[in-house]
This record gives sequence, structure tokens and C-alpha cells, in this order.
Amino acid sequence: MAPPQSQSTSMERLHHVEKRIVRVLELAAEAMDDLAYTTGPRMDALFAHCREFMQCIKDIQETLRQEITSACEYRPFEKSDYNARMSSEVCVQKLEYLLIFLNEMKHNTDELKHNTDEMKHDNDELKHNTDEMKHNNDVSVDASMQVEEQIEADIVKEEWKTSIFKV
Repeated sequence: MAPPQSQSTSMERLHHVEKRIVRVLELAAEAMDDLAYTTGPRMDALFAHCREFMQCIKDIQETLRQEITSACEYRPFEKSDYNARMSSEVCVQKLEYLLIFLNEMKHNTDELKHNTDEMKHDNDELKHNTDEMKHNNDVSVDASMQVEEQIEADIVKEEWKTSIFKV
């Protein structure tokens, strides 16, 4: 980096440019005043204002060009790490976004697994209840058949008793 003295010199030159810009605006205002005279513009004054205006613009351009060139010499853009730093920051932002996305995916996967486990448990419980209902149905059918057989046996017994007493 340049020594402090050249920085102050550079600052002084930029301050001078600011003053020149103010002067350019004053010249433009004076030229407008000359054009606004009711008797018509004073041509000699108008030409003088325009000539000084153009010279000021030229000086401002030269000074700014020199300042830009000297700034580039002090810190060349090729040696700047700005692009690398910005690229790294963008990569960090992308990685942070990916981490958030992956965490959301993990959360969704965990939730899906939990729901699947619940459904599996509910399915097992339903299967158990179905098996229990089948068993109860089989028991009911067996009991119903036993009652039917008992009724038939009772009927046969009654018929036998009646047939014995008839004889």
C-alpha cells in the first residue's frame, strides 16, 4: 500500500476535482444566464464560459484517470482476493442451505419411519383382533353345533321315550 503522504496527496487531488466540478456547475449557470438575457446572449461571454467549461471537464477527466491508474498500481486487481472470498462466501451459503435441506429431509424421513412403525403396529393389532374374532367365531360355531347336537339328542331322547311308552 502507498505511504500516507501519497494518500493525502491523492485526497488533495480528489478534493481539487470536487472544487472543479463545482466550478463547472457555476460556469453552466453563467452560460444559462447569458442565454437568458432579454436583449439576446452576449456571445463573447458565452464563448468564454463554454471554453472554460470544456477545459474544466478535460482537467477533471485527466485527474480522475490518473487517480484510478495510481490506485490500480498500489493494489492491482490481479492480486486481490475479493473474488476468492466472495466465491467462498457463496459456497458457505450454499452449504448452509444444503444442511438445512438435509436436516428437513432427515426430519421427514424420521417422521415417515415413525408413521410406518405406527401403521405396522396398528396392522399387527388389527391382525390380532381379526384372529381373536375368528377364534371367538369358531368357539361360537362349536358351541352352536354342540347346542344343536344337544337339542337333537334331546329330541331323539324324547322321541324314544314316547315310542317306548306307546308300546
